[in-house]
Amino acid sequence: MLDLAEINLPWLDEPKMPAKGDYAHEHTLRWKQTIDGLDGLIMVSPQYNGSIPAPLKNAIDTLYGEWENKPILLVTYGFRGGTLAAEHLETVFKIIKAHLLEPRVAITATDEDRIEAGTLADPAGLVGRSRAELDAGLRALEEAIRR
Repeated sequence: MLDLAEINLPWLDEPKMPAKGDYAHEHTLRWKQTIDGLDGLIMVSPQYNGSIPAPLKNAIDTLYGEWENKPILLVTYGFRGGTLAAEHLETVFKIIKAHLLEPRVAITATDEDRIEAGTLADPAGLVGRSRAELDAGLRALEEAIRR
């Protein structure tokens, strides 16, 4: 599991465009190595203000060619399942030529799913409501990796 808070990439600090693939900084080279080492990935993103969190966009934009043809199962969550976040990610992945798999998984979390502090009352139950879509997405990821 990769946690962007732990990876802590600086904000687009490479001197050259990522599309050039000529990275100068050690943190970018480590990130490149991490993504290159993956056969595929499940990307989980919340929706914030109708889009994706800035650290996720930064992590994607820090690299370019490393995403090409990388199978990605997209899981978004939030009110209405994070569908606006998914739309934004679909556009980004189209540009960088990642292999975005079907189905996209959208997990809807309502006020009823939260306790007073705003945290989820039953995260496993919430995810379980999307079990069929998750299972289908995992099968698609497994098939894409085998190819």
